[in-house]
Amino acid sequence: MKLYFLNVGYGEAIVARSDSGYTVVIDGGPRHTAEAEPDAIALDEFLRRESCKRIDLVILTHIHDDHISGLVPVVEGWDVGEIWCNITPNYEIAPALERLRPHLGKRPGSLLFWRALQSYECIRTIAQQQGIPLRSVCGGETYQLGGLTLTLYGMHSDAQRENQQQFESMLATSEPEVLFKRFDESDCICNSTSLALTIGEGDFRALLTGDKVHGWDILRRECDLQAAVLKITHHGQLDGMPQDMLEGADPEIIVTCVDRKRTFYGGNPVVLDRAAAYLRTKSREPRIFMTGALREQAPYGSVLELSWDRKTKRTNSLVKTYE
Repeated sequence: MKLYFLNVGYGEAIVARSDSGYTVVIDGGPRHTAEAEPDAIALDEFLRRESCKRIDLVILTHIHDDHISGLVPVVEGWDVGEIWCNITPNYEIAPALERLRPHLGKRPGSLLFWRALQSYECIRTIAQQQGIPLRSVCGGETYQLGGLTLTLYGMHSDAQRENQQQFESMLATSEPEVLFKRFDESDCICNSTSLALTIGEGDFRALLTGDKVHGWDILRRECDLQAAVLKITHHGQLDGMPQDMLEGADPEIIVTCVDRKRTFYGGNPVVLDRAAAYLRTKSREPRIFMTGALREQAPYGSVLELSWDRKTKRTNSLVKTYE
């Protein structure tokens, strides 16, 4: 398996490819990546550069702009086998977006979530038109797919159903003040209801945490989280590396997906210093990567490629750029 972490600016896009070529995309970053930073690369551009013709599975960890919007051109332009999401609201989204539109100027912080809902609606429409299955998945499920083993962590089915009903109630609301209140509430709970997963092939395994911040104490007690690679949650903000997540994974490589400017205080130095200190206590080289700073002043899109070396039993890392 090869694992790719893309520099998409502030956001997250990850691609896993098994030795047999089975391809999984986990999130897609924001929509206009190339405009954010000169060394960023959009997911669709990366897939073209890597000559990827088919995506067997797309996993959408949660409906936030920096995770979902870059998936729109991918679902539209690639042969996609299936799409998984933490929730799949069935209620019509477009009417709610129109009701919200006149008020966005007064509440600029809401624009990103508005874009996320717009992107989800685009993906759902394309999936329906192209016959791509779109389904919600829960924590606690394990799958064997194309040589890869995927285990999901997130909401159990009752919580997922409750969250979906809350989402649909928001979309059905017509009174502006109530609509915005429910809109803000739905935005706030997206991170806490995010999917996380381990993905691996053979001896190589990664823990990819989406933006799931809470519940790692329970997961550590109940699940095997150990992984050579840990992608810390919530873009490495202060809440983005719970100790139970770190110790449960016990990784040799730590990655955070954030832009070079560290928007919203992502890639927080306190968090990265803690990560380095942990690796040193394990007598490991502090191999820590921030996607927005993979290569100093790279003139083209940059990507971190990780793979397992069977001889040395060690994870190899390579920073790639594309002209």
